[in-house]
Amino acid sequence: MGSGNIKRYFIFIIILILLFFVLFFLFNNKKKYEGNLLDVSIKAPDRIIIDNSLPINDFKGVVLKDDDIDKQKYFIYYFNIKNNNKKDINYKILLDKINVKNPISDEYIKLYLTDLNDKEYLGFNKDDVVTFNNLKDDDNSKILFDDNIKSGQIKKFKLRVFLSNSAPIEFDVKTFAMKISVK
Repeated sequence: MGSGNIKRYFIFIIILILLFFVLFFLFNNKKKYEGNLLDVSIKAPDRIIIDNSLPINDFKGVVLKDDDIDKQKYFIYYFNIKNNNKKDINYKILLDKINVKNPISDEYIKLYLTDLNDKEYLGFNKDDVVTFNNLKDDDNSKILFDDNIKSGQIKKFKLRVFLSNSAPIEFDVKTFAMKISVK
C-alpha cells in the first residue's frame, strides 16, 4: 500500500469512529420529557355564562341537576383531568373572567365543586358556598382548586355555578362569563 492509500484508510477509520460516537451519543443521551402532561377533557361549552338568572339559595344551588339548567339558566360544568406523566403533578384549576356588558358583581356568583358523585372537593362546603370574589388570585385569574394528581390518575369534576339569593333582582339583563383553564 502506498502512503496515499494509508492516509485515506486512516481518515476513513477516524470518520467511522467519530460517526459511531456521534450516533451513540444522540441515541443514548436523549433527555426524557418530564413536563406537565395533563389531559383536560371538557363536556361543556368553552365558556360559562350566567345571564338573566334568578337568584337561588345555597341549599338549592349545591344540589342543582342537569334538568334545572335549561329551565332556570343555571350552569353545571363537567370536566376531567388526567395525568399522563410518570410522576405526580401539582395543578391549578383557574377561572378567567370574561368582560361583558352589564356585568353581575363577582360577589353574587356562587361556585360549588364536587366529583361526579357529589362528593365535595377540599375547600368546598355546601354549608358555606364560595363566591367568585372570595377565590384566591393567580395573576389575572382566580384559583378554583389547587391539588396534586398521581401518575395515571383521572379526576372528574362537576362545577355548579349559580346566582346568590342575595343578588338584587333587576329589570336589566345582567351577565357573568368566565372560562376554565388548568395549569
